[in-house]
Amino acid sequence: MPRDHSPDIDFARIRPYGRPASRSSAFEELSSILIEQGAIEWPDGTCFSRFGNPDGGREGRGLLPNGDVWGWQSKFLFSFDAAAAGQVNASFLRALDTEPNLTRYIVAFPIDLPAGDTETQESAFTRWTAKEAEWKAAAKEKGREVEITFVGAHELLTALTEPRHSGRARYWFAADVLTPEWQARRVEEAVAKVGPR
Repeated sequence: MPRDHSPDIDFARIRPYGRPASRSSAFEELSSILIEQGAIEWPDGTCFSRFGNPDGGREGRGLLPNGDVWGWQSKFLFSFDAAAAGQVNASFLRALDTEPNLTRYIVAFPIDLPAGDTETQESAFTRWTAKEAEWKAAAKEKGREVEITFVGAHELLTALTEPRHSGRARYWFAADVLTPEWQARRVEEAVAKVGPR
């Protein structure tokens, strides 16, 4: 059976990080890196700040050249239930108070939102959509327009598996990404083993 060379990336098994070391801190750090460098497209000239705890409702922010602020928050949670919605709500309201020029709020989760509503249960996607409308309304009450953006596993994995992030995949998940350099080394090893023929 051929070996599968796709990286084994499971956010639940991310390498613990910080003091004290935790997977939650690791996800905050990695998602912050990826939000800055690939999961979100930023205007040229954006200046980034990364915050420790307490973070004022955001892990970090990008100050755009026009003075607008895009802030982001990471939640190491594997469902978007009422408790998770409450955590995001508290963070968003703090960020709204902390950042008077906030125009975009990015929320990262290590999951993609299930969208399978049933007769007896609303999906996480439906819950998110309703909460997003509430958060925008809360901003509007303060005379502000704030775009809310969900960044899930799909966006994070897309960024993380780009060749330029191969070192990050290895560090956080002990996973190899097939970069051109990796492939060139394998070819060189094969040629060296075969030798002159």
